[in-house]
Amino acid sequence: MNHKEIIVGRIYHDGKAGLRKVTSISGSPIAVRYRILAAKVERDFDWRSHQYQSLIGHVGECTLEAFARWANTGYDEAGAQAVLLSLQARKIKLSPGEDAFMRSAAAKVHVAGQGSKVSYSHTEGRAITGLEKKGLLLPRLKITNQVEFSPLGRAKLLQLASCEKGHSAAISEGAEHHSEQMEGDDENPPRPHLA
Repeated sequence: MNHKEIIVGRIYHDGKAGLRKVTSISGSPIAVRYRILAAKVERDFDWRSHQYQSLIGHVGECTLEAFARWANTGYDEAGAQAVLLSLQARKIKLSPGEDAFMRSAAAKVHVAGQGSKVSYSHTEGRAITGLEKKGLLLPRLKITNQVEFSPLGRAKLLQLASCEKGHSAAISEGAEHHSEQMEGDDENPPRPHLA
């Protein structure tokens, strides 16, 4: 990033797992003070207290050049909130039942263009309860056959939908490559597979 793009109050993302908010820019060799909002390594061992402490919320300092090299994109508060939700959703691991429910819900919501409510059958109760505990679904206030996704759940749906698009594109590319190999040429005819 360009040095001129680093502004106090903006939030910057490295394109991986880091998110930092610039709190001040000052000094003779220009230094940037920032607050860590997200990081790849969120906990570090403190030798003075002999325990692990969270790095989230801590203030760091580096040169303007180093920060500009680290930063990939800048965001306002709303954009940074979306990035933070996406980073949190990426870290959530799903059981096979939860994954199946989320993938089917991602297909329903994406295809039908519905809101964030999805109906479910009674056989998916365990997956629904697990997703509620992980914060992907809002708690059910009454017994119905519909659930509503939280903002974190919607971020996970977007992540799963984008993975499905990438996976289906990779499968179609692989199928095209395989069909080209099967056609072969006269010098290297395709060999049959032995069972």
